[in-house]
Amino acid sequence: MTDSDELPWNSMSIKLPAEAFVSGGFFDEQLRFAARVGRGALRVTAKSSEPWLSIVPQSFAVAAGGIMDADVVVDVSAARRMVEGGRPPLGELHIEFTQQNSAGVRVEQTASVSVHLPVAVCPSCKKVLHIPSHLGAKPPTVCMHCFERLRPCPQCGVLNTWRVRTCLVSPNHIIRASEDWVTLGGNSSHTGIADVPLGAGALIWQYPVTLHTNPLRRLQWSSVITAFGVVYAASTPGDGEHLLHAFDVESGTPVWEPYVLPAPVHPDRGGVCVVGDLIVAGLVSGSVVAVDAIRGTRRWMVDIGGSVYGSVIPLNNEAVAVPVADGIHTGRLVVLTTDGGRIRYEVPMSGRPECTPAAHNNVVVVHDDTGGVLAINASTGATLWYTQLADSFDAAPVVNDGIVYCGGHDGILRALVLETGEVIWQSPVLGGAITGTPSIADSVLAVPTVEGLCLVSRETGQPVQRTSRGPVRAQPIVAPDGFLFAGKDARLHRLAAGMAVDDVYDAGGGGPQVSVPMAYADGNVYVATTRGVLHALRMTGVL
Repeated sequence: MTDSDELPWNSMSIKLPAEAFVSGGFFDEQLRFAARVGRGALRVTAKSSEPWLSIVPQSFAVAAGGIMDADVVVDVSAARRMVEGGRPPLGELHIEFTQQNSAGVRVEQTASVSVHLPVAVCPSCKKVLHIPSHLGAKPPTVCMHCFERLRPCPQCGVLNTWRVRTCLVSPNHIIRASEDWVTLGGNSSHTGIADVPLGAGALIWQYPVTLHTNPLRRLQWSSVITAFGVVYAASTPGDGEHLLHAFDVESGTPVWEPYVLPAPVHPDRGGVCVVGDLIVAGLVSGSVVAVDAIRGTRRWMVDIGGSVYGSVIPLNNEAVAVPVADGIHTGRLVVLTTDGGRIRYEVPMSGRPECTPAAHNNVVVVHDDTGGVLAINASTGATLWYTQLADSFDAAPVVNDGIVYCGGHDGILRALVLETGEVIWQSPVLGGAITGTPSIADSVLAVPTVEGLCLVSRETGQPVQRTSRGPVRAQPIVAPDGFLFAGKDARLHRLAAGMAVDDVYDAGGGGPQVSVPMAYADGNVYVATTRGVLHALRMTGVL
């Protein structure tokens, strides 16, 4: 520890015993301050963050080489009243102190001592949940009053809801590092970017644990997403119930009992999305269902007619966009409010939207089955432009930096200006159909095709690297060290620019494919195969 880091007192954290909190009155514990020899006097000023917490004395000086004990005092009755009123069960002493460093210069520093109360409080409904009767008692994981799911902050121990990424005590306390992967490609632009390098994969769990012997009972999965430390996906068997699942990202333990859907989410092109605290699913029956992401209970369901084949996407916390196929070559883009599922507006289309839309900078872009591309104003529903491009699409559009990338079933990748629909370039990729949604890196696009994965220059559209591990149907994941993609027989590979393909995991054992987009969270990747198994992989191994 350097001179600037060394603190002149003996503890950075004080935990109030459970018996002291139950008995009431006052609790005190001493902090011992020591002034180092040869550094001059130590001067200290301390302030409390909470009215129930104090330190005596608040300001003092200690001669070089001397020591002094200050009393940290907790007014237990006041602390209980504050906690019951909704305050977090944590106080801090903010300490400012000055002393000479090794060069003889007086330096002013600040630090904090945390004081923890032995009580659990629900951060959602603010009610006291638990006062432990013995050391080591674990806080509750679910609020008994509002049924919010809770997890302790790994740094200070204060309970937070599963929905937050940083602690309510301090934004510097990180609870979940990765951004939520809320829809196809992680976001409504579908860029498909992970935030850490991805190495060799190791299985941490799978669902179901054993493969159904009856092929009709094997699950067909929709696009997989992650949020709040939970993996969400819809499944449908050849016969039986259509389900919405929620699994803990690390253990695979179901967070709630699978929610029974009245009809399936389309197993290849469809998927669910996260918006606010809702999981929203569009069904092939034309219904849209919103389920509480934490509790697994239905919040609303509306019937908008037609069929939904692509995934619903979030436009913001107040609205979602739903692609609806009506007749043989007609459809609509319907925008619903997240508060009750009311129709905000709907835009008629000249073809059936069979893929997931994309949204960026208040513009929604959607493909139709005639090869047309429609762009609308996300706020008003006004049409901005319509362009006829391909014969049809098997992939969603991808939007980045004001450019829309559209991969057609004719094997041609096109780049358009988001504002006008003007074609910037168009390029045949590998001679075969583009079979999945592209992903975007800094200078290249990773394009799934029937023949393999192809890397294409974003500036010119020219292919710069390719593989022959096709067909590739699922959107690749972009990592700092390359592209993770699923090729033939559900084998996962990594392709780095200018490098040979690395094999990272075999999710199939021969035969099945990965046809739905994968999801990412905190170094893990979640892959569903046509054999009916959802694999959770830790992608941090050495290749």
